[in-house]
Amino acid sequence: MGKRVKVVIYGDTLLLAALRASLVSYSGLDVVAVENPLADERAVCGLEPDVVIVDIAAVQPASLYLLGAMLPNLLLVGVDVATSQVQVWSSQQLPAISTDDLVALIGQRKEAMGQSLIS
Repeated sequence: MGKRVKVVIYGDTLLLAALRASLVSYSGLDVVAVENPLADERAVCGLEPDVVIVDIAAVQPASLYLLGAMLPNLLLVGVDVATSQVQVWSSQQLPAISTDDLVALIGQRKEAMGQSLIS
Protein backbone atom coordinates (compact mmCIF):
# COMPACT_ATOMS: atom_id res chain seq x y z
CA MET A 1 0.00 0.00 0.00
CA GLY A 2 1.28 3.51 -0.85
CA LYS A 3 1.75 6.39 1.51
CA ARG A 4 -1.50 7.80 2.80
CA VAL A 5 -2.05 11.52 2.36
CA LYS A 6 -2.49 13.32 5.67
CA VAL A 7 -5.27 15.91 5.42
CA VAL A 8 -5.89 18.38 8.24
CA ILE A 9 -9.30 20.00 8.40
CA TYR A 10 -8.44 23.32 10.09
CA GLY A 11 -11.48 24.90 11.73
CA ASP A 12 -14.84 24.14 13.25
CA THR A 13 -17.44 25.29 10.73
CA LEU A 14 -20.34 23.16 9.56
CA LEU A 15 -18.84 23.14 6.06
CA LEU A 16 -15.57 21.66 7.34
CA ALA A 17 -17.41 19.10 9.47
CA ALA A 18 -19.29 17.95 6.37
CA LEU A 19 -16.07 17.75 4.35
CA ARG A 20 -14.40 15.72 7.09
CA ALA A 21 -17.32 13.30 7.25
CA SER A 22 -17.08 12.80 3.49
CA LEU A 23 -13.28 12.59 3.22
CA VAL A 24 -12.83 9.91 5.89
CA SER A 25 -14.40 7.36 3.54
CA TYR A 26 -11.44 7.63 1.13
CA SER A 27 -8.92 4.89 1.87
CA GLY A 28 -5.87 6.87 0.73
CA LEU A 29 -6.52 9.74 3.13
CA ASP A 30 -5.69 10.10 6.79
CA VAL A 31 -8.06 12.87 7.90
CA VAL A 32 -7.47 14.78 11.13
CA ALA A 33 -9.56 17.66 12.46
CA VAL A 34 -8.13 20.64 14.29
CA GLU A 35 -11.40 22.18 15.33
CA ASN A 36 -10.03 25.19 17.18
CA PRO A 37 -9.36 27.75 14.45
CA LEU A 38 -7.30 29.72 16.96
CA ALA A 39 -4.98 26.75 17.51
CA ASP A 40 -1.31 27.51 17.28
CA GLU A 41 -0.06 26.89 13.74
CA ARG A 42 2.90 25.00 15.23
CA ALA A 43 0.45 22.41 16.56
CA VAL A 44 -0.92 21.93 13.03
CA CYS A 45 2.63 21.65 11.68
CA GLY A 46 3.35 18.99 14.30
CA LEU A 47 0.77 16.80 12.59
CA GLU A 48 2.93 16.92 9.44
CA PRO A 49 0.04 17.34 7.01
CA ASP A 50 0.31 17.05 3.25
CA VAL A 51 -2.87 19.09 2.83
CA VAL A 52 -4.66 21.62 5.03
CA ILE A 53 -8.29 22.47 4.21
CA VAL A 54 -9.83 25.67 5.60
CA ASP A 55 -13.13 27.51 5.37
CA ILE A 56 -12.07 30.80 3.78
CA ALA A 57 -14.75 32.71 5.68
CA ALA A 58 -13.44 31.50 9.04
CA VAL A 59 -9.64 31.64 8.84
CA GLN A 60 -7.19 34.50 9.17
CA PRO A 61 -4.95 34.97 6.12
CA ALA A 62 -1.91 35.29 8.41
CA SER A 63 -2.48 31.70 9.54
CA LEU A 64 -2.33 30.51 5.94
CA TYR A 65 0.89 32.41 5.25
CA LEU A 66 2.49 31.06 8.41
CA LEU A 67 1.48 27.46 7.63
CA GLY A 68 2.87 27.83 4.13
CA ALA A 69 6.16 29.17 5.44
CA MET A 70 6.48 26.45 8.07
CA LEU A 71 5.58 23.56 5.74
CA PRO A 72 7.29 24.10 2.37
CA ASN A 73 5.50 21.26 0.55
CA LEU A 74 2.04 21.93 1.94
CA LEU A 75 -1.01 22.15 -0.27
CA LEU A 76 -3.44 24.70 1.19
CA VAL A 77 -7.06 24.38 0.10
CA GLY A 78 -9.62 27.05 0.92
CA VAL A 79 -13.31 26.33 0.49
CA ASP A 80 -15.73 29.23 0.08
CA VAL A 81 -19.36 28.22 0.44
CA ALA A 82 -20.57 31.75 -0.42
CA THR A 83 -19.09 31.58 -3.92
CA SER A 84 -19.06 27.78 -4.36
CA GLN A 85 -15.36 27.95 -5.12
CA VAL A 86 -12.24 26.19 -3.97
CA GLN A 87 -8.96 28.07 -3.87
CA VAL A 88 -5.70 26.18 -3.93
CA TRP A 89 -2.38 27.61 -2.79
CA SER A 90 0.96 25.93 -3.02
CA SER A 91 3.46 26.73 -0.35
CA GLN A 92 6.24 25.69 -2.69
CA GLN A 93 9.33 27.67 -1.85
CA LEU A 94 12.10 28.31 -4.31
CA PRO A 95 15.58 29.64 -3.77
CA ALA A 96 16.34 33.14 -5.00
CA ILE A 97 15.86 33.06 -8.75
CA SER A 98 16.56 35.32 -11.66
CA THR A 99 13.89 37.26 -13.51
CA ASP A 100 14.20 34.76 -16.38
CA ASP A 101 13.53 31.91 -13.94
CA LEU A 102 10.50 33.77 -12.57
CA VAL A 103 9.10 34.30 -16.07
CA ALA A 104 9.64 30.59 -16.84
CA LEU A 105 7.78 29.66 -13.63
CA ILE A 106 4.88 31.94 -14.57
CA GLY A 107 4.89 30.44 -18.07
CA GLN A 108 4.66 26.91 -16.65
CA ARG A 109 1.61 27.95 -14.62
CA LYS A 110 -0.03 29.56 -17.64
CA GLU A 111 0.64 26.46 -19.76
CA ALA A 112 -0.94 24.29 -17.08
CA MET A 113 -4.00 26.52 -17.38
CA GLY A 114 -4.00 26.06 -21.18
CA GLN A 115 -2.84 29.60 -21.88
CA SER A 116 0.28 30.93 -23.51
CA LEU A 117 2.45 33.53 -21.81
CA ILE A 118 3.62 34.82 -25.16
CA SER A 119 0.91 36.23 -27.39
